[in-house]
Amino acid sequence: MKNILCFGDSNTWGYAPGTGARFDLDTRWTGVLQAELGADYRVIEDGQNARTSVYEDPWSPWRLGAEALPIALVAQKPLDLLVLMIGTNDLKFTDGYGAAKGAERLIDLANMVQARKESSPVFPNGVKVLLVSPIELHPVVEGDPFGTLRNGVGESRKFAMYYRHIAEAHGAAFFDAASVASPSETDGVHMDPPSHRALGHALAEQVRALLG
Repeated sequence: MKNILCFGDSNTWGYAPGTGARFDLDTRWTGVLQAELGADYRVIEDGQNARTSVYEDPWSPWRLGAEALPIALVAQKPLDLLVLMIGTNDLKFTDGYGAAKGAERLIDLANMVQARKESSPVFPNGVKVLLVSPIELHPVVEGDPFGTLRNGVGESRKFAMYYRHIAEAHGAAFFDAASVASPSETDGVHMDPPSHRALGHALAEQVRALLG
């Protein structure tokens, strides 16, 4: 059994555009990934609405990825792979490069947790990370003068470039979510079911290539 931790924000949690309800397991990309990989793999979801990487959000407490990731790693061990897709909410506070640097910090934390002397290692076969650059924002978000991501569209289009660089620098695998998925025009941020399906299928190919 190969254990995969999927750590991210509302698009990993399964936020339904327009309603804020949660898509069911069969619809969420993590559920699609599990179904595609089959019984030899266990996909563990850890998505949270409004989660950031390293940027504290005073309006949405308890959302800091840098605090949550080490806890999740230790709680869910042993792991074979960490799938990390986070950064969209960072655009409330930084640019595309800053979001990628936040993801870089989370990769560093995974290595730091692994280096600690525990009863058993988090990654028995060594730290393995698949860094996924988030989907781009839709221009519809620019039309909301009170939206927290209204200035993030252009920066979200730089995600893939910056995240690929971070992955290469740290020996992580990389995938660009925007190459197969896009946000709903309803809110400009969250994926509709077809994009969840496309992302789940695409990441299944990546996981098989990494874990055999």
